[in-house]
Amino acid sequence: MKKLKYIVMAILACFVLAPSTFATSEEGETRASGSVSITSITEVSKTDGVVINSDPTFSGLDMSFNVSFLEYSDHIEYEATVQNTTNADYIISDETAFSPNDYLTYTYQVDNPTLKAHGESKVRVAVDYTTEVPDAELTGGVYQNSNQVVIKLLNEDGSEANPNTDDFITPKYLVVVIVCAVVMLAFVLLFAKKRGRAKLGLFALTVALSVLPLLSFAAETIKLTINAEVSIKKAYEVVYQFNLRGSSAYLKSTDYNLSEANCNKVMYLGEVSDDNKYLQCNYPIKKDRSYAAGETVNIKEMQIEYLAINNNNECEMLDASTRLCSLNDVRSVQEDWGIWGYTKIASGSYKTNDDDDTVMNFSNIWYNTWSSDGLILTDLPCTFTMPAHPVLLYQHLIE
Repeated sequence: MKKLKYIVMAILACFVLAPSTFATSEEGETRASGSVSITSITEVSKTDGVVINSDPTFSGLDMSFNVSFLEYSDHIEYEATVQNTTNADYIISDETAFSPNDYLTYTYQVDNPTLKAHGESKVRVAVDYTTEVPDAELTGGVYQNSNQVVIKLLNEDGSEANPNTDDFITPKYLVVVIVCAVVMLAFVLLFAKKRGRAKLGLFALTVALSVLPLLSFAAETIKLTINAEVSIKKAYEVVYQFNLRGSSAYLKSTDYNLSEANCNKVMYLGEVSDDNKYLQCNYPIKKDRSYAAGETVNIKEMQIEYLAINNNNECEMLDASTRLCSLNDVRSVQEDWGIWGYTKIASGSYKTNDDDDTVMNFSNIWYNTWSSDGLILTDLPCTFTMPAHPVLLYQHLIE
């Protein structure tokens, strides 16, 4: 038994002497106190069809977000700020990626792969709806996908960084601790086998279990984890059809559906380019937005924006139907038209159902003869429940 005590004392000496023996100031070995963590997440861009199911969250180096897409080509992008408060430089690895998906494209990019000591880097995460989901893949009208990417932070030499290495505890020290524990375990097992003592066997098992946390401690790495929850919902269009009266109203050509409109005049604002092109068009002018069945549609959200030419303008006429104007020649106009109509007659190719008045449940009805004439006129503010088909609302009684 005395021999065993000497062995244990020798092993304990290893634990005491190892810090001063193996602590080192070599580059890449020591880490001063501090941490690497996400400090903020901001939304960079998103299309109109994207629904934020919950605000993005972060804790340490984990971030999560949950969104829904309603339209093919929907897109969202977030930017996470990763801050390093330690004295060590790290490399943010680009050797990993999200799991591939048939309908969604997940990407991330780092503005500066080198995360300097007491510095920060920006990590951008984007999801794009790139291939339309077939109805067969929808469950209850919804396709859901969970995805994750784990991005390693490396030391400058390319090795995996361990957050537990600092001026006192280094990888070499951890190795010494583990080796000493293993040596002690071996001696105890041999002694227990030779003497046949069950209590020493139990002691050996305790030592073995105590080494497991050290192994985990030594193997831990720094990694940035991004969790994405994305759902694609079958969506239907709400189309607003209207007309603009007056010869001075010009629409941004990219903001509206003008495929069926009669557009006969052009105005360029500032310079002649497609980005600065505005059109004067006659009925029908359309603007649409997509919603999932059962979602609440707020008609008040539909606002018509256009540019009106001032009476005292100095626009340059480029030809009989095209003019070049400056910002001083125009004014911006935004209108909420008070009454929108929904009718079986005007819907044309847009499907309507006999029970739409009940299913859609318009909140503010000004005139209702749906059961006899198939007509509902709404006043603002007004909401309705999106049915499982497209909806055409038309401008009515503009004064």
